[in-house]
Amino acid sequence: MNKMWRNIHFAFVWILAIGTVSTSRIALGYDIIEVPKHYPTIQDAVDHVKAGGWILVRPGTYNEIVRVRTLNVLIYGHPGEHPVVEGGFVVESDGVKIHEIDIKVTEEAVVGIALTGTDYLPQEEIELTNNIIYPSDTGAVRGIGLAVCIRCKISGNYIDGFELEGLAVHGNSKGTVIRGNTVVHNLMYGINLSPTSQFAQVIDNITEFNKTCDIIDSGLSNKIKRNDAAKLCR
Repeated sequence: MNKMWRNIHFAFVWILAIGTVSTSRIALGYDIIEVPKHYPTIQDAVDHVKAGGWILVRPGTYNEIVRVRTLNVLIYGHPGEHPVVEGGFVVESDGVKIHEIDIKVTEEAVVGIALTGTDYLPQEEIELTNNIIYPSDTGAVRGIGLAVCIRCKISGNYIDGFELEGLAVHGNSKGTVIRGNTVVHNLMYGINLSPTSQFAQVIDNITEFNKTCDIIDSGLSNKIKRNDAAKLCR
């Protein structure tokens, strides 16, 4: 019950914030793009948005694998509208936020939202919130995959039914916050923290019916607490 009310409160605050802040941004001349009103595809919008810009995705099905290379971009749908990306996202820049998008992951995409950071060029402060991520067919192996990410936040997502794992934190990622997600019915792991991940916080998640482990923590100084997880592996 508390978790449900937290989600309702978050959605209400988000609606108020989008309405108020969007008006202010328009008045100040900031970049706000609406899909498909201004551009027919999300990729077109991403290719034209300025750093710090917002992309509002209206209801519809968008068959594309979207590569995000612009800094600090917000890609979002309004609560309840459920725009569907049949494909996935590849995030290649810092500060990107993806919110309230349904992602039907194809075999071509492999991963619903894939981050591409490396030890030499880590990504920072990515936020993935309130998305619904599920496979469209065989060959989709992972819902969310972080390569090397610093202070990234993953919260409120629903991830269901992948061939390998729902959510993976790989490489020397540090300070990842994984909170309030539902990760279920994956054929190996629900949430997978790699041996080199550090100082992650995995809190208040529902991880059930994942075949091998609901949460596997092989990392360093990670904090795992208050999760609904029947199978916790270390």
